[in-house]
Amino acid sequence: MRQAVTRAHNLDDIKDAYDQLASLPYADAHSIPLVEVRDGGYLAYY
Repeated sequence: MRQAVTRAHNLDDIKDAYDQLASLPYADAHSIPLVEVRDGGYLAYY
């Protein structure tokens, strides 16, 4: 049976991607942009 993809799952993915990018030695963790084009920016807000 296929699992449903929820906003919580998507938010976890966004957090994981941010953490991965922020861990790079040449990345500025305070300057990583996030653009959300669905859900009215709901996930980008968090």
